[in-house]
Amino acid sequence: MPTSRLIFLALFSVHTLAFAQDTTPKKEEPKPDPKVVEYDKAIKDLPKFAGAVTLYQRKKELLLELPESQLGKLYCLQAGWNTGFSVTFQQGLPVESPSYPNSFGAVDIFKLEKQSEDRVWLIRPNTKHRWSPDNPFSEAISRSFPPAYLGDYRIEQTHPEKKLLLINVTPLFSGDFFSVTKSLSLASGLQVSPDREKSRIDRISTNSDVANVRMDYYYTAQEGGPTNPLLALLGGGGGAENHLEDTRSINFKLTYSLYPRQETDYKPRLADPRIGYFTTDHFSFDRYFKADRNVRFINRWNLKKKDPTADVSEPVKPIVWVLDRSVPKQYREATKKGILSWNKAFEKLGYKNAVQVISAPEGPDYDHADGRQNVVRWTVTNSGDGAIALARTDPMTGEILNASINMDGTFATMVHQDYDSLLATDPSTARNLFRRSISDAVPGQSELAERQIFEPGYRPEVERGRKALESQGWRGHSCQYGAERGRRLGQNLAALEANNAVGINRSDLIDQYIVDVIAHEMGHCLGLRHNFTASTNLSTAEMGNPALVNQQGLAASTMDYVDINLVAVLQGRGVYVNPTLGPYDMHAIRYGYTDLRADTPEGELFGLSQIAKLSGQRGLEFMTDEDADRSDPRVVRFDNARDPLNYSAVAMQVADRTMRWAIRELPKPGESYVRRNDVIMKAIAAQFREARFSARFIGGISANRSYRGDLGAKPNLTPVDVASQRQALGLMTLVLKPERFDLPDDVLNSMAADFDQGTGAGSAAIRSLIASQQAMILGLAMNASRISRIIENDYKMREKGSYTLREHYAALANAVMSEMATGKSISGLRRDLQRNYVVALIEQAGGTESAVRDDAQLVALASLKDCLAQCQKVAKSSSGMSQLHAQQLASTITMFLGRTRVTGISGGASSGGFDLSSLFGKP
Repeated sequence: MPTSRLIFLALFSVHTLAFAQDTTPKKEEPKPDPKVVEYDKAIKDLPKFAGAVTLYQRKKELLLELPESQLGKLYCLQAGWNTGFSVTFQQGLPVESPSYPNSFGAVDIFKLEKQSEDRVWLIRPNTKHRWSPDNPFSEAISRSFPPAYLGDYRIEQTHPEKKLLLINVTPLFSGDFFSVTKSLSLASGLQVSPDREKSRIDRISTNSDVANVRMDYYYTAQEGGPTNPLLALLGGGGGAENHLEDTRSINFKLTYSLYPRQETDYKPRLADPRIGYFTTDHFSFDRYFKADRNVRFINRWNLKKKDPTADVSEPVKPIVWVLDRSVPKQYREATKKGILSWNKAFEKLGYKNAVQVISAPEGPDYDHADGRQNVVRWTVTNSGDGAIALARTDPMTGEILNASINMDGTFATMVHQDYDSLLATDPSTARNLFRRSISDAVPGQSELAERQIFEPGYRPEVERGRKALESQGWRGHSCQYGAERGRRLGQNLAALEANNAVGINRSDLIDQYIVDVIAHEMGHCLGLRHNFTASTNLSTAEMGNPALVNQQGLAASTMDYVDINLVAVLQGRGVYVNPTLGPYDMHAIRYGYTDLRADTPEGELFGLSQIAKLSGQRGLEFMTDEDADRSDPRVVRFDNARDPLNYSAVAMQVADRTMRWAIRELPKPGESYVRRNDVIMKAIAAQFREARFSARFIGGISANRSYRGDLGAKPNLTPVDVASQRQALGLMTLVLKPERFDLPDDVLNSMAADFDQGTGAGSAAIRSLIASQQAMILGLAMNASRISRIIENDYKMREKGSYTLREHYAALANAVMSEMATGKSISGLRRDLQRNYVVALIEQAGGTESAVRDDAQLVALASLKDCLAQCQKVAKSSSGMSQLHAQQLASTITMFLGRTRVTGISGGASSGGFDLSSLFGKP
C-alpha cells in the first residue's frame, strides 16, 4: 500500500478517535469540601506532634486536633517546674491545681464539650461530691453541685470527613490555668506580670502515652515594690531562699503533661484510721443518712501480679524509677538502695521486683519534669530544704499515677551552722513566752506559748500564712525529715568522734543518711503517711543490740523521724542509722497492696479489717502528724525507744560528753574556735531539747487508735503513769542545775562566731542565752495548760495513785531554790531562774494575769509562803549578791502577800490583783 495512503488512514483513525472522545460526556470531579480545604490549609507546613494527643505549633500558639468522638471524654493535665528559683518554686515540684488544695497532689482532670459551632468549654466534673444515677435525690443534688467551667477555647477549623476539630488551646498553657501569675505575686509580694513577648514554647514531644509541652516563661515585677516577709520565710519573695539575680526578672520553665484518662482495672481501696495512708476523699450522697458521709480511698499504685495464682510473680506494671542525671555519681548507689528498700515489703506479698530503678536516658528527648515518669532528682537551694516526696493521684480513685523525689544537695553542707540559731530565742522573747506560758489570762495563749517553746522554729504568723496559701491552691509540703536530719549531721559527727565510735566515718554516715531519707520519701510516694509512734518499738536497751536493730530497724517504721542511734554512739559501736524497714511498714504495705480479690471496695472490708485489727500490737501502732508534738509524749518527732525517757537520759549524757570533749580537745593548733563553739552550743541546745521533750510527760496523756476487740487494744486516752511523770521532772530539771553549764573561763572568753562570715564580733551573751532557755523550761513546768492537765489526771487516776499538783510544786521548789536550803552561793544564772520562779508563783497565786484553776492558786500561794521563809533565812545568813538577791525576793513576796490579802480560795484576779511590772518591768 502506498505510503501516502497509510498516513491518511492513520490520521483518519486518530481524527475518528478524537472525535469519539469529544462526543463522550465528561464525568465531573466532586468539589472538595471547603471546610476540609480550610482545615488542610490551616495545618499545612505546621510542625505536627502526634501521639496520645495530637498538637500543632503555630509560632507561639498551640492547636489541639481533637476527634469529635473524644468530646466529653476525660483528660488529665499536670504541670511541673522544669527549672526553679526558690524553695517554693524549685525544679521538679508539681504546679499544684487550685481545684485540689487539700489533696496529695491530685492530677487535674477535665473534659472538652462543644458549646457552639466555634467554641468548646473546658469542664471539670464535680469530683468532691458524688452520687449514683439511681439516687432518689439525684435531680435535687445535680442542681446544687455543678461542675466547674474553667476554659473557653476557639474552634478554628473542622474536618467533617475525619470528624476532627482544630482547637486553639494556647491559653491552657499560658500559666493562668494553674494560677501561676497569682502564685508568683503572692510569693514575691510584688506586682508580677508575664512578659508575653519573651515567653515562648520551648519544646513539644509526644508519644503513645502523653504529650509534653515545655514552656519558657518570663515575668517582670515592678521595681521597688514591698516584699512579703512572711512568704519569704516560705521560700519565695526576697531573702536568702530566693535564687533570683534580680527580682525584676523572674524566668523559669514549666513542663505540661497532657494525656487521656485511661479506664483501667484499678479498684479503689477504702481507708482505715488505724493504718496511715494519704487519701482521696469525696462526699457521698449515697451515704446521706449515715453519720459519716465521706468516702476515703487510700492513695496507692495499681500493682497486680502477672500470674495471680503464683506465690511469687513479677507485677504487670512495676513501679519504675528514673535516676536523674542531677544525682551526683557518688550518691547514686545510696539513692538507688533507698528506693529499692521497699521491695522487702512487697516480697512478703509475693511480688518480685515490684520497685525498679533505671538510669535517665541520654539525649534531648528526656525531660525530668515529664509527668508520666517517676523521677528521683537532686536539687540545690539556699536554705537546705532536705527532701520532698511528690506523688500524683487520680482524683476519682486515689490511684497513684506518677511520683518524684527531690533531694536537696545542700544537706552535706549543713554540718556547720551558726550556734545563735540553735538558741535563737532572744531574752526578751523568752521572757514573754515564759509569762504567757504560765498564765491563761487570754484564752489559748498558754497553749500557744507552750507550742512555741516546744518548737523554737514555730511562728504563728507563718502557720497562718501557710493556711492562706493553701486556700489559694498551694499545698504545704510538711515533711521536714531530710532537712532536720541534715541540720543534725554536724553534731552527730562530733558525737561519734567524742565517744570514739568505731565502724563508721563521715562518708558512711552521709551514705546511710541518704538511704534512710530516700526510703522515707519513697514511703510517701507509695501512699504512706508519717507514723510518729513507730519510734517506741524497741527499748533503749534493745537499741544497743545490733542484730535486733538490723532485723527490726531503729523504729517500727521508716516513716517516723528518727535520728542517729545514740545508744550505739554512747557504746562506741553498733548500728548508728536506721538500716531497714520496720514491722509497721510491712503491715501498712500489706493493708494497701494485698490482693483481696473482691469485686467492690466494700467487698474488701472484711479482709481489710482482719489486717487493721492487728494495729494495737507492739510495732504496729500508728499515730501521725495531727497527733504529734501535743499532749501525747510518745508521739513526738525525733524521740526514740519504748522507754523514751531512758533514751532522753542517754541523749543528755551523749550531749554532755560531747560538750566536755569539745572543751578538752578543740580547737587543734592552727584552727579557729568556730567548730569548738559550734559543738559546745549544739550540745547545750540538745540538752534543752531533751528537757523540753521530757516536759511532755508531766500531765501527759497517752493516745492510740485501737478499736474495741483489736489485738493488743488499749484505752484511747490514758494519763501518763506516775513513775514516768516523776522521772520526766527529774530529767527536765537537770538543765536547771547550777553546775550543768559551768563553762571554763577560756571558753566563755572565746565564744565569737565566725569572723570569715562577718558574725564573729559581738557580745556573745552566753548567760542571757542559757537563762532564756532555762526560763522557757520553767515555763513548761509551770505552764497553765499543763497545770490543768495535772489536775485532770489526778482526778482520773485517784484510785491508782496519782502525780499531784502539790508534789509537782514541791519538786520544782527543790530543783530551783536548792541554794536557799544549803546556804551555797547563788550564781547569776540561778538568780535569773529564781526570779522567774517567783514571778510564776505570784501570777498563779493571784496576779493580774492569772486565770489558773483554784487548786493551782492554793498550791502556788503555799509555795510562795515556803519560798518567803527560805529567802528570809538566807537574807540573814549570807552576804554579797546572794544576800541582796534573797532580800529582793523576800521583799517582792511580802509586797504581794500584803497587797492581795489572800485567804482560802479568794484573792484571784478579781480580788486585788498585783501588777508584776511594777517590780520586774513589763515583758
